[in-house]
Amino acid sequence: MSDLKISEAGTVQFPMVKHAVEIGWMPINPEIAKQKRGGEAGMLLRDELEAKLAESNPWLSADAVRSIIETLDAIPATVDGNREMLLWLRGERGWYDEAEKRHRRVQLIDFENPATNVFHVSWEWALKPPARKGNRADVMFCVNGVPVCIVEHKNPKDGDAIERGIKQLRRYEIETPELIGAPQVFSVTHLLDYPSRPCHWSRAFRDPSGCARLDPSRVEESAPRRRRRRSASGAPAPG
Repeated sequence: MSDLKISEAGTVQFPMVKHAVEIGWMPINPEIAKQKRGGEAGMLLRDELEAKLAESNPWLSADAVRSIIETLDAIPATVDGNREMLLWLRGERGWYDEAEKRHRRVQLIDFENPATNVFHVSWEWALKPPARKGNRADVMFCVNGVPVCIVEHKNPKDGDAIERGIKQLRRYEIETPELIGAPQVFSVTHLLDYPSRPCHWSRAFRDPSGCARLDPSRVEESAPRRRRRRSASGAPAPG
C-alpha cells in the first residue's frame, strides 16, 4: 500500500480516488503502479497478482503461477479477449495440477470471502504500447492486481461532459485497446452521476445514450468498507 497521502499525490482533481480510499481501497501512485506493471506497456499489477494466485491456489507451482500471469497478459484486447478475462476473473478457467494429474479451476477473486481480496485504486494510468500512440486513463480500479474498472472524469461545468467522456473511451478502443481489454466496467463521471457499462466494450460504446446511469446514493456498500467495518467492530460483516 502506498503511504502517500492523496493530497500530496496531486489528486485533488479526482475526488473519486479520495472517496475510494476513505471506504477502504488502497491507493497506488502512478509511478509505483507503473513499476508494478513492469513498465508503461503493462496492465497487470504483476506482484500483487502473483501473490494472490499463490495464496488462493496453493496447489500451483511458482512456475505455474508465472505461466498463468503470462497467459493473462497475452489475452488479446478484443471483445472476445475481454470475455476471456471475465471467465478468468469468475474462476471459470483452469490449469493442470501436476501433483493430482488433472485440471483444476484457478481462483483469481474470492467471491465467497470478499474481504480477503486486495483492492487498489490508481490514477493517471498511462499506457504506451510499443511503437504506438499511448493514452492515459484518469482512474483505474484493480482487484488482486487485475484492472476491473476504468473511469474517465470530466468537468461538470463543461457542456456534454458525459458524452465527451464516452467518446474518449471510444478513442481508447481505436488507439490503445489494451487500456480497456481487461476492465469489465467502464465509467464516465462528472461526480454528479456515474454512467457505466459492463463488459463487451466494443458494443457498449456504439450508443452513448444506452449507458446505464448509477445513482451514487444507492451504490451498495463496498467489500473494502465491509472489511474495515468488520475489523473495527470485531464482528463479522454480512457477505
